[in-house]
Amino acid sequence: MATDPPRLFVSYASSDRERVLPIVDRLAAAEVKTWVDRVGIHGGANYAQVINDAIKGSAGILLFASPASLASRNVKQEIALGWRYQKPYLPLVLNPVEIPDELVLRSSKVVDKTTTELPKGARESSPEPGLCPLVELFGS
Repeated sequence: MATDPPRLFVSYASSDRERVLPIVDRLAAAEVKTWVDRVGIHGGANYAQVINDAIKGSAGILLFASPASLASRNVKQEIALGWRYQKPYLPLVLNPVEIPDELVLRSSKVVDKTTTELPKGARESSPEPGLCPLVELFGS
């Protein structure tokens, strides 16, 4: 029985969607597998169960951090489920925002998308400088 490769669960505020989805597309082009609600939830599905299963089966959570996402009830619930299933977090900072201490403690790295410098040791062929750490950690 074949299994799907591990995916990162994408957590974001709906108000950030226009910025998040193009980044998710670029990650997919770099062979970073993600689960995102735009394709993961189908009509008539039990939203809460689908989200729970996606987080439970993920390799970790990619949190698109912005003031909106850190204030979002849905994002907070996704974070709580991630803790429940002991999933690592990787906050990707969309806007200058202070990452809460409890998230910093549970993540191995914070990727600052607000900067454009190529991180030390990153591949030049990565989709863009701010995404290099994701490709390095989760690319196939």
